[in-house]
Amino acid sequence: MADEQKDAVADDQTADAYLPLPEKQVGPYVRALTAGLNALAPNRDFVPLRESLNHLKALDPATSGTLLWPAEVDVRSGLPSFPWMERAIAEQALARQGEGYTRLSDQEVARALRLDAALGARMHHRRLLHHHLREEALLPISRLEVALKRLGRSTDFVLRFDRMTPGGAWMRVCAELSGRAGWERYGPIRRGADGRAVADRGLQHLLSRHIGTPLMALRAQLNQVSGAEVTRLSRTFVGPFWFPGLPMPDAAPESLHKGLLLHLSAEVVARDVRQSGHRDPWLPPAVGEIVPDDYGLYRERRFAASPNLMTPLRDWAAQKGVDVIAAPLVPRAG
Repeated sequence: MADEQKDAVADDQTADAYLPLPEKQVGPYVRALTAGLNALAPNRDFVPLRESLNHLKALDPATSGTLLWPAEVDVRSGLPSFPWMERAIAEQALARQGEGYTRLSDQEVARALRLDAALGARMHHRRLLHHHLREEALLPISRLEVALKRLGRSTDFVLRFDRMTPGGAWMRVCAELSGRAGWERYGPIRRGADGRAVADRGLQHLLSRHIGTPLMALRAQLNQVSGAEVTRLSRTFVGPFWFPGLPMPDAAPESLHKGLLLHLSAEVVARDVRQSGHRDPWLPPAVGEIVPDDYGLYRERRFAASPNLMTPLRDWAAQKGVDVIAAPLVPRAG
């Protein structure tokens, strides 16, 4: 197992946090989550939308049948469980090792279906799944990417860290670091011989350890470790996803229990944030945060919600003093 995956596996990924989905609910669940992501169209501060949708398509029984089951959700986030997500990644490795099932013809699948319906169905779905997995990227368990943004009087890098968190959400941390020309020679981010940016493995471990660290404290850690200045730092989460029949948090208002609700949350501290603010009705404002001069800090939470939840959602958010941003969530049939 790759080192960048060990942090995730070593965390609190416990079986008792997972709830099996009834067989008839698997397809509707995956398609509802897909519809929520499409409705909100998250920007680049979030994990990549295309990878998210690709991963969900792999989990969809219309693509993979029962090959990746058991289909379970993480009760803490309402998103697909870590093992379910990881099985798609493992299957992708097999799909990319060779032609295998992707070379099966329609005639071969049809013959298998006539001889043994169950075996034929598995061949059919494995062929569909392998075609998909050979061509498309999935969400990673854990990934750190860095890129050179500017080279001149200052040397600037952008860092993106994606992670399936122990609580089941999909997280991305983005940081822009700036320092005097040459600072990277002494820090954890540097330019390789080919000019591409690379990061020390310890930086990824640090980010994994500080998933729940308050944003301003995380910025201070990155400033200290890098020897540069973090001019923009964001942390975003896809999830939780509230789906009928799954456990709801105790604090969730009763009016939001009977429908679909996907949360996307973001917090950003940056020089280009002109006005600080708190637009998250689920989490209370932080107390005692010190924001540097010339920086702003804001937090917001957007929702994709079933049409029947739009009015209760806005009413609940208004009680919290937030004018909520919400998009209608209407799953496709099938």
